[in-house]
Amino acid sequence: DKNQAGDYTYADSKRAMMLWTSVRAQSLAFKSGLFCHAATPGMVDTDLGRHSMSPWLWPFTKPIRMLLLRSPAEGALGVAAAGLRPQATNCFGRYMDGENQLEDMVLERMGEKKLALEVVKWATRVTALEQRAAGYDR
Repeated sequence: DKNQAGDYTYADSKRAMMLWTSVRAQSLAFKSGLFCHAATPGMVDTDLGRHSMSPWLWPFTKPIRMLLLRSPAEGALGVAAAGLRPQATNCFGRYMDGENQLEDMVLERMGEKKLALEVVKWATRVTALEQRAAGYDR
């Protein structure tokens, strides 16, 4: 059914975000002096996983989740650290995990440029980003 989320919904949405960032990071930096990056909070212990098992079993998974997953606060701090690092305004289009660079999306996503441009065109239309960026008063 076209109206149902597919098996790859999360992966597809993450890929679209990465492709958008790979294209827009460069143009935002050159045109507006805005530095755009993407950051992951890592694997975070949220209630999202509770739907993948019987409800009675979920509380018993807490000890293993505490060992393997970041707390929501740790995930948020990692994202903040990525944006607050001194190098954040010396470059653009990086995919970060805290202060560790995972990917230079501008270079490494170059092979997907055609799809990335389609994602940007769609996202620009539905979010009115150009109009908002033009009205940004520094």
